[in-house]
Amino acid sequence: MIYIKSVIRYSFFLLFLLSIISCNKKEVTTDKLIETIVRDSLGYKDNYKSIIVFQEKGCINCQYKTLEFIKQNQNNKDYLFIIQSNGELVDLSSIKKENSNIIFDYKKYLYNYNITNGSAAIIFNGVKVDTILKFDDPYELNKNIKLVKSHL
Repeated sequence: MIYIKSVIRYSFFLLFLLSIISCNKKEVTTDKLIETIVRDSLGYKDNYKSIIVFQEKGCINCQYKTLEFIKQNQNNKDYLFIIQSNGELVDLSSIKKENSNIIFDYKKYLYNYNITNGSAAIIFNGVKVDTILKFDDPYELNKNIKLVKSHL
């Protein structure tokens, strides 16, 4: 009987201690995760105001419009373009691979860490993520492209 009470007390103490330890654990924010991916995994060290992610997923017309946006703005260093495609479905030959703000991410880090699931724009307010806009929704694409342009 005394043994059971001791075990119960010890169990409650252990449960209490674990709850305190787990509450002090810091959660990784989306901002920090994106920064880590861009700086460490992709090796990009320059500043940017928005990230444009291109994936060969979803609406084919959306893919072409996103690529057109990238072509028109590929020299603008306020944008970081992350191409998560090898060009099987669309022609990427007009993308200047020598531009420092264009990165080909064949490991699809942003997709694998559930930040984007398709082409998207990640808009920053300073170092914090302000908005993530989908570029693979045909009903929202033109509006979202205008929002990205107006942010700069």
